[in-house]
Amino acid sequence: YQDWMYKPIRAKGHFDHSKEVRIHRSKTGERGYLCVTPFILDDEPRKGLLVYRGWLPHGMEDYEKPTGETEVEGVLTEGEKITKLHLENKIKENDWYSVHLQELATHCD
Repeated sequence: YQDWMYKPIRAKGHFDHSKEVRIHRSKTGERGYLCVTPFILDDEPRKGLLVYRGWLPHGMEDYEKPTGETEVEGVLTEGEKITKLHLENKIKENDWYSVHLQELATHCD
């Protein structure tokens, strides 16, 4: 996978907001979330990407959710290095504390 790490990509597809996750994060002292949304590829509907769409302040429920065919551009990464300092994700409760790609992929499948 090192061949594709940190390379720019462009893909067409649509977001699956029903499986979106919010990962607890603070930003300049304010509580909030990283918003990660599955992106289903048009040319391979059984495959997709997890797209980091930005940071949301705690309690924000009304934010833009693109619908229909969309094109995204970004850089592929492997997520966070998980350490003993990370709180454990509570997947069944949809309560997330780290960008653990395998857990996110299983949740979004």
